[in-house]
Amino acid sequence: MFAAPWLLLLLVLPLSLAGAYVYRQTKRADYAIQFTNLDLLDEIAPDTPGWRRHVPAIALVLAITMLVIGIARPTREVEVPVEASTVVLALDTSISMDARDVDPRRLDAAQAAAYRFLEEVPDQVRVGLVSFAETAVANVAPTDDRSTVRAAIEALQLRPGTAIGEALLTSVDLIQADLAALQAQTDSSEQQPATIVVLSDGDTTAGRANEIGVRAAEQADIAVSTISFGTREGTIFFQGQIVPVPSNGRALEAIADDTGGRFYDAESAEALTEVFETLGVAVGVTTEEVEVTVPFMVAALILGTAAAIFSLLWFSRLP
Repeated sequence: MFAAPWLLLLLVLPLSLAGAYVYRQTKRADYAIQFTNLDLLDEIAPDTPGWRRHVPAIALVLAITMLVIGIARPTREVEVPVEASTVVLALDTSISMDARDVDPRRLDAAQAAAYRFLEEVPDQVRVGLVSFAETAVANVAPTDDRSTVRAAIEALQLRPGTAIGEALLTSVDLIQADLAALQAQTDSSEQQPATIVVLSDGDTTAGRANEIGVRAAEQADIAVSTISFGTREGTIFFQGQIVPVPSNGRALEAIADDTGGRFYDAESAEALTEVFETLGVAVGVTTEEVEVTVPFMVAALILGTAAAIFSLLWFSRLP
């Protein structure tokens, strides 16, 4: 693709030059054939340069061609990440997050990773917090005050149940309210990108189904990235007995797939921290056309210089 394709009409110049050169070479050969005196022919049309006499001309024609392509402003499509202006962290605080299969325990590791996430997120991104167990709680509306979010994460307490669907609905409501407030402040109707990051170690056992939350996120054009945390061997001591609480990421993976987000599986505190560090605030990619003029201009410069150098070295003149 070209930003100024009509300038490609200038390619007629190097093509004409190439045609004229070939024509002159043909006439040169025809002129040489008229001579039967070989000694005189050597003086008029010597063959000693051979193929070298064509190199400067070829390099010059290619240089002009590259120059024409360059000024026509060639472009190519590249994928550019779209960064969110609002991010809501939805953290699972169900009893299963008390499992010690992740040192020191799942909830502590999740809190530490969330702190690291707050440090990595750009200052202009607003971050909110939702915690969920049998119900979802909007702990902090999206804000650029990291200390408020950090304090809310630190205060999280374990409760029974897992309501991922409710967490999605609450997160969507927080984002929509925040974006509406931002639009009112800026007097703009442009929709700002937003994303939800859900961390959980199990399946939904309470509240509305995941599908309802997914549908709300899709309608609001909000991508949801999900993190399945913990191992299959996790257990907790609950009501006097040991209860298995294996992590299960199938439902979380489906949420990410349906909303255009990303799914991650973290079985250790180190892996979870790495996920949060690489997650960033990207909510997808958009395709943009960027100009790639420079390589063609550089090629033109190199070829033009080569034509001059070869001509000077072999024939003591510029082409």
